[in-house]
Amino acid sequence: MSSPKHERVATDDHDHDQSIEMQNPLRRDADDASASSDACDPHQPLSSGTERRRRSSADDAWQSTPRTFAAAACAVLNQVTFGYDVGAVSQCLQPIERTFRLTQLQTGFVTSALNFFAAAGALVVSGALLDRIGRKGALLVAAALLVAGGALVAAAWSFETLVAGRFLQGLGVGCSWSASGIYVTEIAPSAHRGALVALVDVAINLGIIGGYCAAYAIAVNKVGRENHVAPWRVSMGLSALPPLLFVLACPFLPESPRWLATRRKVTAARRAMKALAKPTATREALDAAHEALVDANSPGRPLSRVEPEEDDDPTWAAAACSRRGRYAAALGVVQQATGTEAILYFAPTVLPGGSPREKFLGNVGVGLAKFVGEVIASYLADAETAFLGRRTMTIWGSGGVALGLFAFAALSGDGAFAPGARLPLLVGALSFTMLSFSLGPGPFSTVFVNEVVPTKHRAKSSAWSCFLNRLTSASVALSFLSLSTTFGAPMVFLAYACVASASTVFYARTLPDTVGVSLEELQG
Repeated sequence: MSSPKHERVATDDHDHDQSIEMQNPLRRDADDASASSDACDPHQPLSSGTERRRRSSADDAWQSTPRTFAAAACAVLNQVTFGYDVGAVSQCLQPIERTFRLTQLQTGFVTSALNFFAAAGALVVSGALLDRIGRKGALLVAAALLVAGGALVAAAWSFETLVAGRFLQGLGVGCSWSASGIYVTEIAPSAHRGALVALVDVAINLGIIGGYCAAYAIAVNKVGRENHVAPWRVSMGLSALPPLLFVLACPFLPESPRWLATRRKVTAARRAMKALAKPTATREALDAAHEALVDANSPGRPLSRVEPEEDDDPTWAAAACSRRGRYAAALGVVQQATGTEAILYFAPTVLPGGSPREKFLGNVGVGLAKFVGEVIASYLADAETAFLGRRTMTIWGSGGVALGLFAFAALSGDGAFAPGARLPLLVGALSFTMLSFSLGPGPFSTVFVNEVVPTKHRAKSSAWSCFLNRLTSASVALSFLSLSTTFGAPMVFLAYACVASASTVFYARTLPDTVGVSLEELQG
């Protein structure tokens, strides 16, 4: 986490939005740049990669990377539950369908309900709580909802109670999705922000693989049968474990210093910074970083005049309807419009032929490709070479998604290949699609969403983006089975491929280069 070395001139939201150009939402004109320190060329909106890295490293010299990583890893535990649900549901969907005698529409709703309710959780729960009780408090509420929802799904005795459990889980997922991304963004040093925020998606993919493997092992070994408990109930009940771990770790988690600064809680912000500081950090270095942080997040208000109880919550309209807010919302929609999440839910359905074991191995292969991509993306997120870094990787990753979906559409046509040869080819196409997604749009959409909006708008803008992201995902999942039945899987995947192609153009034209730039610099 970094802070500017100099005092910045505050501007109101309208003037701030006007400085954002159409082709790059973070580009500032020469007047904005000249208001910065002498470290920047007045005709360069952002300084060179080497200069940014040098300056951010100096600003972050007080901060402990291991302590920050530990806090970030703890904050994303709730996201493991979401990933686990994706993996487990793909294995448990058929036994759930038999248990409750679900129709095709009900099956689609049970699958997509989590995301519909997650949209509500992002907008209502996290949007209301993030600015009021803090990032840490919102994560704790999310954990409680996930535990309660997982228990209710495992104990469901009817379709209605199953949906009620999915409702609680969805609220928890939506709340934790916004809160974890914001929290990690605000505590991360500029030089490692991309890698740390990418942990949100790494956690999801770790959960996906865990869900695939746990649900399959439980089903094969008929765990729970000896106690007259269906194996799918055991699998779904295990989703409560990661949020329980978060509840145990929560007392040791510091609050976001930036949120505390915006709430005028100056002393608490310093305590939080101390919890993230190196043991060898000097008091002078910590005091300087603290003063810069508070001044930067209280525009126009010197530290000596900050009032702890003062409250200036932005409105939803200001957060969601500003140009940066609209851009963050667009990033949320575009990420899920390509149908990549539906692939994970319905992989057993779209992969023809093969035994249950072969389909399971296919699912795991797709999940591993996604996980490996996330790990690589996290490692390269803050690279500053011409062919790496999160902007370049997002563009190329989106192009890879389009290519993989085109390949799957071509391979899934009847008569294209012999039945025995189609399964490995289709698994390969899906694996390439998910690998490409995880190398770019998957992890980095969250990073960009939380970077492009100012701190005081971040909670509501991120919640709005997450709401649209989950709503898009749920709509794609809900419509997938019916569209596949009506038009055939090849045509559906061809449509997704066209959307992915358009998304690639969108990313190439609009994504800013934010590597090595502090949040305060990005805000202008």
